[in-house]
This record gives sequence, C-alpha cells and structure tokens, in this order.
Amino acid sequence: MDLSSILHRSLSEMAYSPRPGHFAFRLRAKAGDLKEAYFLYGDTAYPAPVVKMERAKMEKTFATRLYDYFEAEVSTPLVRLVYAFELLFKDGGRIYYYGEGFHEELSTERNDLFKFPYRFRSLGHETPKWLSEAVFYNIFPDSFLAPGVEPSNKRNAHHGGTLLAIEQSLDYILSLGCNAIYLNPIFKAMSYHRYDTEDYLQIDPSFGSEEDFARLVGKAHARGMHIILDGVFNHCGPSFFAFVDLLERQEASPYRDWFYSLSFPVKYPPEKGKRPSYATFGYEAHMPKLDLDSEEVRAYFLKVMAKWVGEFKVDGFRMDTADECSPSFWRFFSSALKKLNPEACLLAETWQNPRPMLLEEGFDGAMDYDFRRAVLAYLSPGGKSDDLLERTAYLFNRIPSAYYGGMLSLLSTHDVPRFLTLMGEDEGRMQLAYVLQFTYPGPVNLLYGDERGFTGLHENEYRRPMEWGGEVKFKELLHSLSSLRKAYPSLRGKGFKALHSESGGLFAYLRSGEGKAVAVYLNASEESRTVEPLPGKVLLSKGYAEGKLASKGYLLLEPVE
Repeated sequence: MDLSSILHRSLSEMAYSPRPGHFAFRLRAKAGDLKEAYFLYGDTAYPAPVVKMERAKMEKTFATRLYDYFEAEVSTPLVRLVYAFELLFKDGGRIYYYGEGFHEELSTERNDLFKFPYRFRSLGHETPKWLSEAVFYNIFPDSFLAPGVEPSNKRNAHHGGTLLAIEQSLDYILSLGCNAIYLNPIFKAMSYHRYDTEDYLQIDPSFGSEEDFARLVGKAHARGMHIILDGVFNHCGPSFFAFVDLLERQEASPYRDWFYSLSFPVKYPPEKGKRPSYATFGYEAHMPKLDLDSEEVRAYFLKVMAKWVGEFKVDGFRMDTADECSPSFWRFFSSALKKLNPEACLLAETWQNPRPMLLEEGFDGAMDYDFRRAVLAYLSPGGKSDDLLERTAYLFNRIPSAYYGGMLSLLSTHDVPRFLTLMGEDEGRMQLAYVLQFTYPGPVNLLYGDERGFTGLHENEYRRPMEWGGEVKFKELLHSLSSLRKAYPSLRGKGFKALHSESGGLFAYLRSGEGKAVAVYLNASEESRTVEPLPGKVLLSKGYAEGKLASKGYLLLEPVE
C-alpha cells in the first residue's frame, strides 16, 4: 500500500455540499491499491460522548494509470458533520484515514476526525440552466463581416466588422446549432481588439450605435438565443477618463486611487526604454491596471452592469484576465449581478485550474483551457488514450460537480492558434475534437469561422475576417452534435465512466445521469481498430462497420437499458 498517494482535502472540491441536504466527498488513492473505500459520517453535535457513525460505500469514479478516484454523495438532514474514511486494501490491510493521518482504529473523540463545520444556506451552486445547455458562437467583432453589410471605415476599424453584420447572421449562427453568442469587447476603445477600454458605457462607434446593439440583443432573444459580453475590468486604456485626469492633475487627481503602483510624475507614453510609472496588464503601457478594491471603481462598474444587464438585457459577462483581479471585487460584483438578474452568468478567463474562482469568488464557470490541452495532447501525433483518461480524471475532480455546467469547453479562441492548424489541417482529427467537445460537461465555445475550416498560427491569421461562400466544412457535424446535446442531458451532466483506454488511440466512455446514457467511441490512431460497443441504437457514426472503427472514426450510441 502507498499511503503517500492517498489524498483528501476538507472544505474543498473534495468535500462540498452541492445543495441542501446533500454532501459529496472525494478520495484519491494509488491505482490498484484499494479493494473498497467507505465513507463514515455522523453528527458533530451528537448528544452522547461517542458519535453514532453512518457508513456509505464509495464509488470508484476513475481508474487511471496513476490513481483511483472515489466519491460518495450522501443525503442527510444533518448540517454539521464529522467524518472519516475506512480503507480496505487488496493485500488484506485496513486503515482509517482522518485528521490528515492514518490510524488502525476509528477514534471515539469527535474532534480528531475530519469536519464539515456547518452547511450554510449560501453554500452550493446552481448554474443557470441556459448556460449549461449553451453552444456559444464566439465572435471577434472587428473581424465579423457579412454579405450585403458595408464594413466600418471609422476610427480604429481594422477589418471593419459591425453589429449589423452579426445581426444579419443570426439565422446562420442558429443553423450551426449555436444557441448563444459570446462577443469579444465591443466598448469604445483605442485598438482594433478593444482590450484597452476608453468608455465602458459606450458602444465603440466603429461597431455601430446603442440602437444597433439593442436591436441585436432583441432579435437574438426572440430566437431563444443568449448574448454575453467580454468585460475588461482588470485594466483600462490610456484614454479612459480617470487615467486622462490622472495624467493632467498628477497627485491632485481625485482618481489617483483608481490605479496601482503609481510613481509620480505619471507619464504616458513612458519614456523610451523605461517601464511605465504605473501598474499595467503585463508591461503594456496602454493598459493601466485598475484597483478594483476602490469603492469608487466598484461604484463605476455597478453602473456598467446596470446599463448592459439591466437596461440592454445582456445575459452576463466573460471576464478578461479574471485571475489577476481582486477576489473580493468578484464576490462583490457577482452578488450584485445575481441580484439584478439571477439567470445572468459570470465566466472567468483563466488558463489554469479555476477552483478558487468558483468556490471563493462567485463565478459560474470559466474558460476551460485545461480541456483544450487535454484534447490537443490526445489528438497530436503520439497521443495516447490513457493520457486522455488521466487528464479527464483531473478535469472531473478539480472542481465540485455543481460547476461542471459552467466550464466553457473550447478549442480555438481569439488568443490562440486555430485548432485545425494545430491538427496539421487534418479534418478527421478536427472532427474527433468536436465529438469530445460536445460530449464533455459544460457549454461549448465555437470561434467564428471554425465551422468553415479556418486556419491560422499567428494573430493576424487566426483573427482573420469572416468569409462567406463555399463549403461550411463542419456544419453538418456541429449541428448533429448540438442536437444530441439537446436531446441527451446526460451529455451535459456529471456521469462519466471509461469503457476503454490504452496506450494507443482508441478511447471509449459512457456519459450517464439525467435521461438516457450515451456511449462514445473514438479512434485517434492511424489504423482501423476492433471495438466491442455496448448493444444499443447508433446515434452518430463515421467509419464504423461490423465491429471495426476506422482511423479517425467515431461512434455514438444509446445503450440498451
């Protein structure tokens, strides 16, 4: 037995309460060590010297090369718990794990055990239903052109995309199976990408007017679609009114507390060869960092929220550089957002594990770059299914299951090379990537043009203008996968069971939970592989016949119950 591999963290993603009366607990152990694991729990305030303990068998949720993962979800009216784990090893040994240590017997002293101190009403999380079902069409506004719509030629237009072009394309977006739109920044700014905001209360004139935006939101909502905006609150642009005043009045500016690490005199642009005399995003002089703990800055962003969510009825925000912002600001902002519209969503941009942003800062979910890395590793030359299983176990165990519905699975974004390029422009591998994306939990993010096979390794390539005419390479597959996600809630839920993984490229898994289950089989290898699928109804397939799955083939079926 390897005790060093056993892990549990109290009051974390491994011990949480998804909803009143329910608790979930997770445990990790070395692969193959444990025969069985049991969760022991009782009332912290039990009215006797020794707490009466209940015993629940834990389910093995993942078995990877390195670790086995176990979980128990218990239903109880208790609001205070003491708990421990009883571990039975395959070599016949038995130990108890509690209080961060290993013991031969279960202590009768309740304060020795793990604790869940209290189940507050504010605990738990409920993802807006529409978000967990969303398939987002992600638009970089400057790049989005449409037939019959004149490109913008105003101020900082680069390719000339407009809100009218997006409005005229709503039915096209729907035809792909997308039911939501995520817009990169549309507020008035200096640059073509608009991540250096000049005025958070104004639509950039290059894109159109407030009337244009109101009409776009209204027509999207009329089609049952949702729209979220990119919020760039970590930093502003040098033409933002508060920074302009700071440059003019220096120490006398009433906005000096709106910014970080000022060294007077503050200059913009900074002297050649010198770093800015104020904190910035990275070392970008045109992106001064805002102090979101300032009461005045918070009041300003409440006005921003009130205008776009309250007045214009947008359905939430994706927050740029969210992990560089004050956690207390996000708690404040999230609370205000949910009071204004309980169904509005708040998504974080982070390229790492989003756990603290979900559990502590009030986000509904995050952009899932971990998912992208997992798919990229599996589908790249030499990728292995057992590596994908390891990464999948991580994806499912890094956060409480209540947050799965907010994790935005992505392949391409405006910040990274197009995924098809990273696949060597192999459309078969791209199709496998889409199958994985649409059969993992959480909303889906589809970057404009990916459906047409857009490629690009560098910024000017992957942010290229939208093109029309010709073949929409992946339209049929995307629409089919979106339809399956809608028809089978299990594809959006938390149930996952590996059916087959190996050192090669054949990978199979079962998605179960609410409604009927779906089994998924993928062959990323270069050869045809023999598969033994569960008996059931074929829902979608490519390259499957008579027990053989062709190279880069896939099979989705509904198993017979």
